[in-house]
Amino acid sequence: MNEDVTRFIATNIKTNVRELEGVLTFILAQATLNKQDITLDLAKKTVVNFVKHATKEISLDMIQKTVCDFFEVPVEKLKNQHVNVNLCKHASYLCFCKRIY
Repeated sequence: MNEDVTRFIATNIKTNVRELEGVLTFILAQATLNKQDITLDLAKKTVVNFVKHATKEISLDMIQKTVCDFFEVPVEKLKNQHVNVNLCKHASYLCFCKRIY
């Protein structure tokens, strides 16, 4: 793998090591199966697919829905004043984490 390909991958995959490993494994598999060299073009096609699937907007509504689904309660109950304190703590923590990242 030449330096241009390595630099391109390193520049575009910044989220975590697992994603980086997945991209490298996929590129190697594609090159091996198609009996071709690892090129910058192959790397670009692969990274675009990985980044497209990896970028997902996390909204407050999504956090509320996920927490309520996990605890098997309706979202309206989360917005109620008399809701379970434990449920609110989980939702609040996830909202806080969303703001940090």
